[in-house]
Amino acid sequence: MARVSMTWWIIIACGLVFVVDGLLPVRPVLMGPMQIAADVQYARDQLVFGDRIVGQDQPKVAIYAFRNGPRIGWADVAPMHTLEAYLHFSTVRGFFRLEVWRFIGFQFLHTHTTIWHVVINMFMLWMFAPFVEEYLGRKRFLAFYLLAGIFGAIMYMVLNLAGFVVDTMMPGQHVPFLLFNLPTTPLIGASAGVFGVVMAAAYLAPRQVILLFFIIPIETRYFAWFMVGMALYVLYTAGSNAGGEASHLGGAIAGYYFIRHPHQLHDFFDVLGRVDPTSRHYRPSRAERRPGLTLVQRRELRAILEKVRRDGTGTLTERERDILERFAESRWS
Repeated sequence: MARVSMTWWIIIACGLVFVVDGLLPVRPVLMGPMQIAADVQYARDQLVFGDRIVGQDQPKVAIYAFRNGPRIGWADVAPMHTLEAYLHFSTVRGFFRLEVWRFIGFQFLHTHTTIWHVVINMFMLWMFAPFVEEYLGRKRFLAFYLLAGIFGAIMYMVLNLAGFVVDTMMPGQHVPFLLFNLPTTPLIGASAGVFGVVMAAAYLAPRQVILLFFIIPIETRYFAWFMVGMALYVLYTAGSNAGGEASHLGGAIAGYYFIRHPHQLHDFFDVLGRVDPTSRHYRPSRAERRPGLTLVQRRELRAILEKVRRDGTGTLTERERDILERFAESRWS
């Protein structure tokens, strides 16, 4: 029985989190400063937040000085399902509170207001990830995917912090490419990791043709840069999803870098040492120790041979031809 690919494990995990979280109760999560009457004396550790969320555009809950006590104010909140509340990323929770698990947790969450958020992300992953996983191997691919998501969160956080500083020093001043949303604004979704995978696929199979919007044929390399260009445009114009596009750019940058330096993925899951082919301490077999190609290049060779079988030698890049020549030399040396 063939092993389930890491791509499918990620898709299954995201789908399960989406379904399970949708069945869990909704709770209010504090999004802004509490509005408490100035003449009220209270102890912060005794504050009680009401369960009933009031308002739709700017949801609020009542604040009580103590249980069964009088209402003393209101708090701006966001209604979130249970897993979303504990795993979503924000600048406040990731940077100021150092809740580091959120750098990974947010990548498996998707909004429940529409199913298309999770469907589109998983479709993109299913379409581009298998080729990247074949090249990197299961564990190194997982490290690649998670790192792309982590870099997406870091990009979002850095631009949000910069926007917060600018807004504090020069209120009302808009600077292109910075994020001026509240530092508590949640970030969720697998898109940053998906963008990293798309950039990797554009590097490994740049001339592979896909159908943009299921209609327009376009090569993978042009599709990747089209997506990056759209993200830059939305971020520059401060569009409605500027925060999400900031994370997309972070994931794309990570994907662009790590697919060209895959040896740097070893340390992410370097736990099994000599018996793990993705570990830098791995002891290769005699055949793998033969001079000519590294283990990573051998995996790339399989991808190149598949490309030749599918598209012919005319589609090979100079780099791919060089790898084939080096392989031929090692075979006859």
